[in-house]
Amino acid sequence: MMKHPVKRVLAVILAVSMAISMFAVQSFAATSGLTSKKKYKNIVILGDSIASGYGMDGEIDALSTQMTVHHGELVKGSWPQLLGDAVATKSTVNLAREGFATANFCRMLSPEYEHWINQPENWMDRFMTETNFLIPMMTDTAERNRLMVEAREDVKKADAVFLQLGVNETGTYAFMAPILKTLYYTFGMALQPALVALEDDLTLASPEQLLSMIGSYQQYGDELETGIANFKRDYDCLVSTIHELNPTCDIYAAGVFNMFRDADPQGSDIQQFLSSTTEYSTGVCNNYMRKGSPYSKYVTYVDVSDTQIHQSASIDSVDYWLHFIMRCHPDATGHRFIAQQFIKAINGKDDTVFPSLTNGSEGLGVYNKTGHLRTAYNGLAKKGSKIYYVKEGKIASNYTGMILYKNKRYYIKKGVWQSSYDGTFTSSSYVYTIRNGLSVSRRAR
Repeated sequence: MMKHPVKRVLAVILAVSMAISMFAVQSFAATSGLTSKKKYKNIVILGDSIASGYGMDGEIDALSTQMTVHHGELVKGSWPQLLGDAVATKSTVNLAREGFATANFCRMLSPEYEHWINQPENWMDRFMTETNFLIPMMTDTAERNRLMVEAREDVKKADAVFLQLGVNETGTYAFMAPILKTLYYTFGMALQPALVALEDDLTLASPEQLLSMIGSYQQYGDELETGIANFKRDYDCLVSTIHELNPTCDIYAAGVFNMFRDADPQGSDIQQFLSSTTEYSTGVCNNYMRKGSPYSKYVTYVDVSDTQIHQSASIDSVDYWLHFIMRCHPDATGHRFIAQQFIKAINGKDDTVFPSLTNGSEGLGVYNKTGHLRTAYNGLAKKGSKIYYVKEGKIASNYTGMILYKNKRYYIKKGVWQSSYDGTFTSSSYVYTIRNGLSVSRRAR
């Protein structure tokens, strides 16, 4: 006699549980704040390990997480997944893969680029892209061929294409250049992504050639310049090819960010060197994407320079470098921030980002997430509704003048941005015409 009531009670509990689960999912989607006024049915993501969701689906330092290679899935909490939900897409095609650079997508989308890179005089460039193709192929040998066939059709069908590239061909390239060049000059194109060297292709460098290569290896700064030049070339190719394949689709390009800016100890020699060189390369690449490229008119640039990455050990410790590959990537907050910046760009809002001023151990200033003052930071920062000029991490209350911040010139008076000021300001070299606190023109005195 008791079986039926028990079944009914269980059924009610199950139904209520399912309803609560559905309500929770809907409530999260409704209250997450990641919604876009403009919707896209089909979007395509072209990116590297950040967009692929590397380090987002497991314990951050676990070996299993470090060895996880993605093949187009939308990792929960990654910006492509968050963005796809926000624009209510019916199809999000994620072509991003760990290790990929802009050149990899040029090879997928542009037959002319593929022909160019296969010429003997360009084999060094080809070799570099082969090493990038290697990473996803290690767990799926058909990955490259599938991408080469399908990518063009995916872009043709897209309503919007989202790019996040620039790190692997600049900073990562500069670090890896000595290893990759040694391999190339030793084995040539015989060292293929599948790690199969064919005997008839094997071309060993002579001892003299190898010694000459090692002895004349360019310094990190020179390699960084090479990487920046290659990025500009490949970025132009990629954007122009996307536009040719699909002239009506919207193209959004996220900038690159400095993963060393918050590293501790702030101001140490190694932190300053890595942060300053990375700040330089990111600045050049971001300015090129924003307005330097002849194809900038086809692209909406998205500022993600304040992306938060996983917290890490001190930069001068062994532990930092053991886990650097994982911890230089965005955490969940960073991915959410990137998605928010894309959404602002989609909705036509100003995507300029200002760090926050907070009270810390050294008073009001710009601190990193471990609570140390960012003494290397010089720029603008925000507290409440006001924007301040910050020098060495703290408000420069005695400064009056113009400050260039992310391609805009701000009029600062006693350390505060004068957002409502219309008029002129005269410096030692220029006379600036100012509207709403921003320079609209300048002329020499």
